[in-house]
Amino acid sequence: MKYSSYLSLVKEWKTCEKCPLGKTAYKHVMGRGRLDADFLFIGEGPGRTEDLEGIPFVGQVGQLLEEALKQAYPEFLKRSFFANLVACRPCDSLRGPNRAPTAVEVKTCSPRLEKILEIIKPKAVILLGKTPQLLFKSGGTAEIFNFYHPSYIL
Repeated sequence: MKYSSYLSLVKEWKTCEKCPLGKTAYKHVMGRGRLDADFLFIGEGPGRTEDLEGIPFVGQVGQLLEEALKQAYPEFLKRSFFANLVACRPCDSLRGPNRAPTAVEVKTCSPRLEKILEIIKPKAVILLGKTPQLLFKSGGTAEIFNFYHPSYIL
């Protein structure tokens, strides 16, 4: 059931152009990890590597986060799902630098994230960075934790 619900969500959002970010995205980046995850990590938006590959947290920042999680608790990754506030890389042109998503972009993409929460039903939502902490509205019944974004270390 969760798998088919998630596939429907991906199909619905993979070509979204409800905001300008969809027009400059190479790929819409939905999420990765277990659909029965206990932990949902939410970043602000995909970076250049994630945009090209279509998978969240696979670039330098994602590798740093994974390594830190493996060292802290090796089983943690097996119980996690990774997503972002927005599915498309926040930038103003195809080759432009990353930027934080605007409140309007986050609001436009929020039904996607709400559906991910509904499908996964995590026990905890971990917000990575200032933008998710300011703009993320509700984790449902999940407990919410705020952490620095791994990019601050880099």
